Amino acid sequence: MRTVDFLLSGLKTVRLIRAGFSTVLVSIWAIVSVAAQPSVSLATWRIDVGLSLAKPVWSFGSFHSVGFGIDASATRPVSVLENLYVGGRLNYTHFLARKETAYFFSTGEAANLVSVLGEAHYVHQDKYVIGGNLGLGLRFPSFFGSSGFARAGYIGYQLPVNNRILTVALYLSRTTFATHAFGLRGNIRL
Repeated sequence: MRTVDFLLSGLKTVRLIRAGFSTVLVSIWAIVSVAAQPSVSLATWRIDVGLSLAKPVWSFGSFHSVGFGIDASATRPVSVLENLYVGGRLNYTHFLARKETAYFFSTGEAANLVSVLGEAHYVHQDKYVIGGNLGLGLRFPSFFGSSGFARAGYIGYQLPVNNRILTVALYLSRTTFATHAFGLRGNIRL
């Protein structure tokens, strides 16, 4: 039994190292990209904040009913390709537990997911947005928390609202192992 526990702890360590390494690579790419453009100023960064509503899917949906949270991103244009933006995204989502699950004598437990992600998205005709995120995901409380390689993809539409841009997007994310969610996110540009 000790061998199995040892192997499982080693597997978790490998996943954490892999997630950390990927986050470092995305961060280095973003820093090198910024450094390659000497004329980048703080005014070129776009900062968006908003709310999200998510539905857990697959096995995560067996124990959780609905999630809601906050989301923020900071991106800037890349000169290599017009309408391509890179930067970072941070989000927090709280998932409510199911009172009854599909498993006999089992109930769900509320979960909190935090993602620290690298961000890249493309805006077509100043309206349609398609993007992706890679980074580090954290889940707590879950056996004293867990972490893993987080990723998400999304498609959205940008609307003008009171001289600001509102981006409404549908996304599919995976924060840690077996924490998949399908959601709707609305962000307003500051």
